[in-house]
Parts: sequence; C-alpha cells; structure tokens
Amino acid sequence: MIFHRGQVTIYIIIGILLIFSIILIFPLFQTSKIDETAGHDPIEMQPVKSNIDQCLENSIIEGIIMIGAQGGYYDLPENSDIVMTQILFDETINTTDDMIVDSDLNIDFAAYYLRNHTTMVPDESNIAKELEDFINISFFECVGESDLIETLNVGNLEDVEITIGQDMIRARLVIPIEYQIGDSIKRTDKFEAAVPFELWPKYDLAKRFIEEQKKDTEFFPLGYLTYLATEEGFSYEQTTFDNKVFLCFLFDENDLFGIYRYCFLLEYPWTREDIGIYESDNLLTQVVQTKDYEKNQQYDCQVGYDCQIDIRVEAQDYSDNTDLFNITNSLISFVPESKDVGNHKVLISADEKTITLDINIDDENRLPILVVIPDFTISQGDLFEYSVSATDPDGDSLIYMDDSALFNIDPRTGEISFTATDVGYYNITISVIDEYSKMDSQVFYLRVNP
Repeated sequence: MIFHRGQVTIYIIIGILLIFSIILIFPLFQTSKIDETAGHDPIEMQPVKSNIDQCLENSIIEGIIMIGAQGGYYDLPENSDIVMTQILFDETINTTDDMIVDSDLNIDFAAYYLRNHTTMVPDESNIAKELEDFINISFFECVGESDLIETLNVGNLEDVEITIGQDMIRARLVIPIEYQIGDSIKRTDKFEAAVPFELWPKYDLAKRFIEEQKKDTEFFPLGYLTYLATEEGFSYEQTTFDNKVFLCFLFDENDLFGIYRYCFLLEYPWTREDIGIYESDNLLTQVVQTKDYEKNQQYDCQVGYDCQIDIRVEAQDYSDNTDLFNITNSLISFVPESKDVGNHKVLISADEKTITLDINIDDENRLPILVVIPDFTISQGDLFEYSVSATDPDGDSLIYMDDSALFNIDPRTGEISFTATDVGYYNITISVIDEYSKMDSQVFYLRVNP
C-alpha cells in the first residue's frame, strides 16, 4: 500500500489531538470519581460516619425525653392543654460514647389522659411513630449544624426503622451522604444507633394508673398512686390548678438521663363551689362523688362524703320513697350518715316518669393518726435514727411520707435514718396516708448544731 505524504500528516495530527484530549479529560474523571465500596464504608469515611451516627444517637436521646415529657407524643394531639408549670430540661446528658448532649427542651403543654370522663392513652404503635417523627427532624437539624456540613452532600431519606425494645431503643436510617476526601468523593448511606432505655415499663405504669382511674373518673386516686410508686420504685410530682392535675412519674436514670419524667394531664368535673378539697404539698383529695344517671347502674357513696346523682330529667314535680334525701330537682345531693350504711333501692318519680336507683352506702373511712413526734437537737456528723408510727382505726394499710431534703422516710415502716451534715434549723412535715387517701400530718423541728 502506498501512503501519500498528506495522508500521513493528517494521521499524525489526529493522533496528537487524541493524546491531548485524553490528557485533558483524564483529570476530570479523577476529580469526580465516587468511591462506593460494597458492604462497608471506606476507612477515610469512618470519622464522618461516626460523627453522623452520633447525631442519630443524640436525636434518639432527645426524642426519649420529649416523648416522656409529653405523654408519648412529639406532635401533641388536640386533646392537649397548656400547663401552669413548665418543665425545663437543661441538664447535660452523657451518651453511650461519653459525649455530652445539652438537653434544652421546654415543655409547657401536655396531653390529656383523662378528660370529660373519658380516658385517652396513646397505644404503642402511636408512640413509636411519634418518636420516629422527632428523630427524623432532629437528625437533619443535627447534621445541618455539624462542622462537616460544608463538605457534605446530604440526599433524601430513603428508609427509616425505629425499634423500641424492652431495654433498648434502636434507629436505622438509609440516607445517601457524600463527602469529598482529597480528589475523590466517598459515599455512605446506612446509619445506626442504639440507646439503652426501658420506655415500655414506664408507659405500662401510666396505663396501670389510668386503669385504676377508670373506676371513678371524678376522683384522683392518690392512695393507689402512692402504693404504685412505692411498689414499683418511682416517685411522682403533681401540680393542681383549677380542675386539672398535671402528673409526672419520676424515674431515677442516673446512668444516662438523671431523673426521667413521664407526664400527662388529668381533668376532673370539679368546681370550687361544689367540692371540698384538701391540699398539702400538692396532694389533693377529692371529697365529692357526682354521677350521671344510667339505667341498671349501682351508685357507691361513702359516709361523710357529699354524694351527688344527676338523674337528668327536668320535671315540675319530683318525689321519692327514701329517707336518704328529699328530691327537689334533677340533681340529688346528700351526705350519707353512719345509719345509712347498706344498699338502698330508691324509687324516683319525675312527673309521669319513674326511675329506680340502686345506691350503696359504704361505712365512713376514718383518718389514720400519727403518734406525736417530738423535736430533736443533734450535732453535725451525728447519726439520726427515729421510727415514726401511726394507727388506723379501720385497719387500713399505711404509707409514710416526708417533705425534707435531709432524708427519705421508709414509706412502709416509717423509719428515719441519716447522718446530719448541714448545720441549721429544720421544719419538717411527716405525713401518713391510708389506701383511701385519708391523711394525717405533723410538723417537728430538728436543730443541727456545729
């Protein structure tokens, strides 16, 4: 084959152009190279992934706090209300990697668990969904505030899985994130974190309290609450305002959370005009029993307590066949006496309508009585020991309580034992409560000398 000079020259020029093109394009391919190693993240990506995993763990922790403080909710339902007290979580929290989370959550709304005689407790699936929603938002906020955000390319959330076990809460997210390291772009998309925490046992205690509350939705079951707290090893705090009780169960979670709160709101049909209440250290005992008429229902009332039954029938003429009360309108109201103890079948006539009431009167529950507690003077460093005692004329079981920061009285035995470390003059109230919420209290004075 014969090559002409012009043809050779053209081939040489084309070859040179191809070489230069490869030289120019090759670096571009190098700088846009994405390293996606199947099955594991590149070693260079580990610090970035660790930082993002920590965001996920922090989001779980803050979600656990939020869910507890708002009764199982992140996005509060319509059956919520502002509370007169405000919970501010401002303590630091140690994570499982010994990092510090500054928890700064303001809680000034709460969900109702009791309202209009109706109990409303979220189920477990709802709580898991609320926690998932919080984690999704909190995670992106944490990543957005990261020092790495300017070098990250964060994609859209592709999958999320929140698992709430008996002793562990685990979150798994699938979200593509790219990070430039040198001349290459590294990519990862799977993130996972777990926090050791027992959420369901705390939730179950709230459900047990509400199950007891269902027995009488007009009465705050203080006696049952005190026994439940004593038996299950938690404490509680309550704030009463108007006809509402804001109730928080307190759990000692020193390893991670310090004091953990599970809170909810209760509303009762109380008014200042038609009920008597006894309040001491935010403990409230309701002394009115008001019930609406329902056919074939038994009405339980107690000696010494105002018993009210609304038959919900408007009429011109009312009459009855009982000595318990004299009916004059649709609202029956009377205070049973000791002579009334027992079951009463009462016939009510309202114009042409006849109503039968089944009223059961229980005997009066009498107050427990504390044995007189003397005043004491001790010296700093002394071991103080004293046994508080009380009697109950009805033989009811008793629980002892105190309002002192110096010690915790044994709720079952009334034993007090502590070493005095702080000099001062202390005014201390000791209370005893029976299973029907009747209470007796005494104040004694303790002087601690240098």
